[in-house]
Formats: sequence, C-alpha cells, structure tokens
Amino acid sequence: MTTQEKLMSEITSEVITKRVRLVKGGAVVLAVVLGIIVAFGRSSVYLEANEMLAKGVPVEATVVQKKHWIESGKKGREFDRYALVYKFTDGAGATVTNEVRVDENTYAKVNEEGPVSVIYRASAPGNNDTRTHYEYKASITNIGRDVLVLIAVIVAAGYVIGFLVKRNMQKKMAAQTKA
Repeated sequence: MTTQEKLMSEITSEVITKRVRLVKGGAVVLAVVLGIIVAFGRSSVYLEANEMLAKGVPVEATVVQKKHWIESGKKGREFDRYALVYKFTDGAGATVTNEVRVDENTYAKVNEEGPVSVIYRASAPGNNDTRTHYEYKASITNIGRDVLVLIAVIVAAGYVIGFLVKRNMQKKMAAQTKA
C-alpha cells in the first residue's frame, strides 16, 4: 500500500479539518507575501510621483486637443477613454508637446485652448504629465487599495479551495465508510 493510499484510507473529519486549515493558512501567507511584493513594486511609482511633485517644474500647458474614444473589452463591454494633447514651453524656451491619457474628471475640467497644470523633469522636459496624474500616483491610498484587493482575492481563493478540498474529502470519507 502506497503512502497516498494509506492516507486516503484513513480519512477522518480531523484529517479533513487539518488539510483545510493548511490550505487556508497557506492562502493567507501567500496573500501577505504577494501583497508585500506588490507594495514594493508600486512603491517605485509612488516615489517617482512624489519626486516629480517635489522637484519637477510646474507649468501651465495649453490643451491643443481633447480626445475621447470607446474601447471594446471582453464580453462586449465598452470603456470610455480620454486623452489630452497639450503643449508648453520649457525653461530653455523649447516647445514640448505631449499626449497623455486622463480620467473622465480631468477631461471634463479642461477646454481646448485652455490651461492644464503639468509637471516636467527639468533635465528631461519630455518626461511630463498632468499634476493630477502625479498626485494620484503619489497617493498612499492608491497603493493600499491595490494591496488590499490582492490580499482579499487570494484569501477568498484560499477559502474556496479549502471548501472544495473539504467537500472532496468528505465524499471520499463517505465512500470509505460505505465500503
């Protein structure tokens, strides 16, 4: 008799409880580890945005064009997408033009030929975006939300897997007691 056969022949409610507890515990540990990894990955975006807010050069750009389009997603879903094309003059007197995607609120607040607040890197004016973009990326709640969603999904998956393991083992235990 193999080890697997021996384990399967001795299925009891205590064995089921232990295995389910291991699955759930493993899911929690995995969620925490992946949450930390995501937080570290997101921290570079957070730090870059904070650096741009602190050391970047703020300028009022002129909106050249507002763009709105609809993207098709999975299962026939459609998503509104927005972008702004703007231009500004950097510290050296050069005109810089850029196109950036924006959220619906930012899109609604600006007008073509109107101003939009932009921040650019003095050493590389081509590296620029709207102030609202950097403020959003620098928000600690943005990182926290991403980490919490990831943890919640993994823990929920662990509980679902634990439920499935428990149900499968209970069926085997019932079959074992019938035999």
